Amino acid sequence: IYIAEGLGHAYVSLVENSIVTYLCSNTYDANTEGAIYPLDPSIGLTMPESMGEPILSEKDIVAPRLDDLIRDNALPTWEDARTFFRAE
Repeated sequence: IYIAEGLGHAYVSLVENSIVTYLCSNTYDANTEGAIYPLDPSIGLTMPESMGEPILSEKDIVAPRLDDLIRDNALPTWEDARTFFRAE
């Protein structure tokens, strides 16, 4: 799966001991990373019922809800996104 730089993404493994490999466009920098709580009903992600209760990383557990990010003006604007991709 190709996901353009700067876009949010998530994945669900339906089997144990899965390995996910990322090819990044730059050296990893935790300071540039963002997160949204993946089970926030506001973003509308649905998990297969057969999966049971999802196992979340600590990062996902403490991630802000979408409403919090909106309230805090923490999301990029459309113009921010256009500028980011034009600079590439």
